[in-house]
Amino acid sequence: MTRSATLESETAGGGGDVELLYSTTEMLRRLPPETVLYPGHDYRRRNLEFAVTIEPENGRISDRLRELRGLRPEDQAPTTLGDELQVNPFLRLNSLELRKNLLLEEEDLSEADQLERELFKRLRNLRDNW
Repeated sequence: MTRSATLESETAGGGGDVELLYSTTEMLRRLPPETVLYPGHDYRRRNLEFAVTIEPENGRISDRLRELRGLRPEDQAPTTLGDELQVNPFLRLNSLELRKNLLLEEEDLSEADQLERELFKRLRNLRDNW
């Protein structure tokens, strides 16, 4: 049986509270990959266009963009967490390409959680200003 989750995020001032967004994303990452995600707004194409600038070598992002080309937001099927883990940079903080492109070395921070939190903040700032 497929579990489903609805993520609704009220944003204010360029993307919302980054700490709350990080905590919510961390909760999502702990769910099973088959969890179905129902976007509350049309974010997919725009987020994928942003993602390809952060991880240009990730062919799955380009593939997903091609799949969505020509589809209206309301015609796009729900996605799964497993699919999003392959293409959504906010769920891919462990990607070496993402880390390299954000110019963040692990030795900058002492703990893994601190590193991921800082990566998320940098990524969110880039997305807010993209």
